[in-house]
Amino acid sequence: MKLAENILRFEEHFQNARKLVDRGITDYLVYNTLAMECFQAVNALIEIGEYIVTKKRVKNFVEKARGWKSETIFNHSHTPQRHN
Repeated sequence: MKLAENILRFEEHFQNARKLVDRGITDYLVYNTLAMECFQAVNALIEIGEYIVTKKRVKNFVEKARGWKSETIFNHSHTPQRHN
């Protein structure tokens, strides 16, 4: 759901920025509003990228974990020994 929201958010800010460019950026208020719309669009893209990277990392972790054997996880042979 968060991914869909970010995609919609990006599209909204991108369209708003395109409308502002048509008005001309010589006006200070229009220029600042355009900068803010671009900033918000980039933030949405960053969140989309974070989602994709996280999903890929989780998928890779799950695939790797499926290959683990229980004796590998619970093997205590690598526990440091005390030397007296």
